[in-house]
Amino acid sequence: MDLVFPTVGASPWTFTNNNLSAVSMSIAGGTVLSINVSRNGQAAYASGLTNGMIDLKSGDAMTVAYTVAPTVTMIPRLGQ
Repeated sequence: MDLVFPTVGASPWTFTNNNLSAVSMSIAGGTVLSINVSRNGQAAYASGLTNGMIDLKSGDAMTVAYTVAPTVTMIPRLGQ
């Protein structure tokens, strides 16, 4: 599978991994205030990151709060 560049919506922006496999999400640039992660619809927790790589299993979500939108890249991880 190829890299995917999702459109980052208004802050706070939430991306839910609706794929059958896990994905890695690269968050770079912009002015990010926080990245929170939720596993299978549970309460979100702070990742402590403002950029970097977030791994999301199927059903997981991340919420990115920002003042200047970052570039987000989804990297599919087949078979995981």
